[in-house]
Amino acid sequence: MDSRERNRAVIRYSSVGVAINIVLCVGKLIVGLSIGSTAIQLDGINSLADSVASFFIILSAFLAMKRADKVHPFGYGRFEYLFSLLFAMFIIYIGGKAIVEAVMGLFNDSPSPVYGTWSIVVMSASMVAKISYGFYAKKGGRKINCPSLVLTGADSLADAFTALAILVGIVADKLFGWDIDEYLCIFIGIMILKTGFGMIGECLNKILGTRVDPEFRNKIRQMIIMEDGVLNVSNLMIHDYGEGTKIGSVDIEVDGNLRANEICRISTELKGLARKEGLILTSVGISGSNDSSAETDAIWAQIMETVTRYKGILRAHSFMIDPDGKQMSFYIVEDYGDKDAENEKELLQQELRQKFPSMDIKVHSSINAL
Repeated sequence: MDSRERNRAVIRYSSVGVAINIVLCVGKLIVGLSIGSTAIQLDGINSLADSVASFFIILSAFLAMKRADKVHPFGYGRFEYLFSLLFAMFIIYIGGKAIVEAVMGLFNDSPSPVYGTWSIVVMSASMVAKISYGFYAKKGGRKINCPSLVLTGADSLADAFTALAILVGIVADKLFGWDIDEYLCIFIGIMILKTGFGMIGECLNKILGTRVDPEFRNKIRQMIIMEDGVLNVSNLMIHDYGEGTKIGSVDIEVDGNLRANEICRISTELKGLARKEGLILTSVGISGSNDSSAETDAIWAQIMETVTRYKGILRAHSFMIDPDGKQMSFYIVEDYGDKDAENEKELLQQELRQKFPSMDIKVHSSINAL
């Protein structure tokens, strides 16, 4: 599915959410105001907020379809994250305000809501609609790889529990005369806050930049390493510029004796294969490895055995040794979580120089992106 087709699907799924939540909002506000239930009114406002969220997703999908330009060469896909972040701040305000007003209401003498048949009908319909749309949105979001839609579906399922809580409150009022309307408002407010903070965390991760889905990354890596002439994948960088727009680069190892035209063929093939999978490779970095021989294999085996003793070094790659055997170099990948990784690199070089005193040894660092 290309990015434009995906954005049309996002609009289609989200439009259903807008329609459902507007209907629920109107119904809840009418019933809540007529019977004096603050909880039902607040749940109606929550439904309105959900419809606004779906509308933002639709708007961001329209903007994401805007063609790239000189100022934004990678398009406008990240509008989706910006709108989600702004909306998250809005619903956190709603949730916080609801909790404050509910707590104040506990200390004020206000008339209890008069629940009737319509309150049960509306909240039951809300629970069914929220569950149905929740599964619909989550399934659609996974199908088209849209985290915002998956999050909307999860929020809809959480809202179903809110509707259930209000129904329990109605039953408690009818059977035992318990007025728990304000407590329900506090519960709804907490649920709204939970959703808002969850959305902020998700959006900030996307804006700051996180590792791409491991399944997608492994799929691309396997595709590259299966290409004829590729010995190993040293590094793979993938940047997310909005769902459906992934830009990246890869560093590969090839036979050090390959000619330029063969390297060009490999680079062209990899870029074409990646594009079919939804990734634009802007560059293919090449590092050569020596032809395998008993001597070079023995040296590399000693190096690898030494590297494995350093916990702050994850792996080594791209081994090169000059024909005269006086210089050798390779790359290591350092563990971001190990504070001693940089020191271990120096210790590794010192140890290898002792093992191979006649050689000039250079150990380079590469980014841990695989």
